[in-house]
Amino acid sequence: MMKSYRCRVSNENGKKETIIHEAVSEEALVRYFSGTMLTLISYKEISSARRIVRRVRVSGAVVMRFTESMAALLRAGLSVQESLQVCMKIDKSEKNKLLCTELLTALMKGERLHSALELFSSSFPPLYISLVRIGEAAGSITDVFTRLATYLAIKKETRQKITQALVYPMAVIVTAVCVIACIVLFVFPRLEAVFNVFAENSIQVASSVDSMYRSLATVAITAVTLFFAVILTVLLHRLSECARKTIDALFLRLPFFSQYIKTTCTSDFSFSMELLCSSGVPLVQALEQSAHVARNVAYREAVLHAGRDVAQGKMLSESFEKQRVFPDYVVTWIGIGESTGAVQTVFSQLHRYYEKESARIIGNITVSAEPAFILLTGILLFILVGQFVLPVFSLLGAL
Repeated sequence: MMKSYRCRVSNENGKKETIIHEAVSEEALVRYFSGTMLTLISYKEISSARRIVRRVRVSGAVVMRFTESMAALLRAGLSVQESLQVCMKIDKSEKNKLLCTELLTALMKGERLHSALELFSSSFPPLYISLVRIGEAAGSITDVFTRLATYLAIKKETRQKITQALVYPMAVIVTAVCVIACIVLFVFPRLEAVFNVFAENSIQVASSVDSMYRSLATVAITAVTLFFAVILTVLLHRLSECARKTIDALFLRLPFFSQYIKTTCTSDFSFSMELLCSSGVPLVQALEQSAHVARNVAYREAVLHAGRDVAQGKMLSESFEKQRVFPDYVVTWIGIGESTGAVQTVFSQLHRYYEKESARIIGNITVSAEPAFILLTGILLFILVGQFVLPVFSLLGAL
């Protein structure tokens, strides 16, 4: 977790000034200034409780338009504040005006852009804010917004593909669930009274009715248990840091989820490392900052552990291999980069490769989603026929 520090520094001419800098720890803060022309005199952590923000939410469409506008304006040579002022005039929607106004107000108070974006943390993904922070630290904010615009465009296209692929199968499965619910809630209770009358005089009918009750109870309990298990898992993942680590580590071990999560996290991580290394940020500092780009906590912890090993003098490839989280392709290419003395340029290759891998996996998901949901619908209908429809007809035949 990044912490904010108020630092008193001195430049090469002996001029002293106070700046705000973010770092993972005090050790990381000291390492950062040891690699610059500034001399760190003193520092003090800024308590997060002192900064009370008003959480605001804007739509994904507003975020998309804002990012594209900022990318174009920054490429034209405008400053961040000038770009925000022009962006407010380009898109005159109420939400965009609110977004730009809040960001401008925060910047005028001396805050950094990524800190100002935390006002809208419910709308901007963690990757977005992390990359803006990295861009400000590396002096490449224009490149960051350009790439973020491309990133959001790809994500939007991906969501549209998944939505289009799921519309038909979801409609089928919802229809099947509604049919089952109608039979269980309306049809079966009406037949229950008739069955009970004949069950008093027939052991066979009574046994069949009891079997249907047990089947109904089993299906209902299973469905309710699964529903609450999913809800509980989501709540624990959001509210508990310990549970989040455990759940994320579990996902990294599951066959399909592991491949998808590692691919997307590696794509984002390599993009961040490419950006930082190309801007001249030292490798250890780049690892510390890029770790927070990963959405999976277990993956993030692995990057931080690898960064600490590198700071102690170990090889990056050995540190990555030791964590047993990173794909073999990453470890292999980092080892190649170390043998050729070009570790930093390797992250460009890794970003291009995993960007294509992410697109391939998403394509496979959209292709297989429809048959998978149709198969699930067929299983539900099979359970309906086997557990309810056939026993009802058997009982009616026995009567």
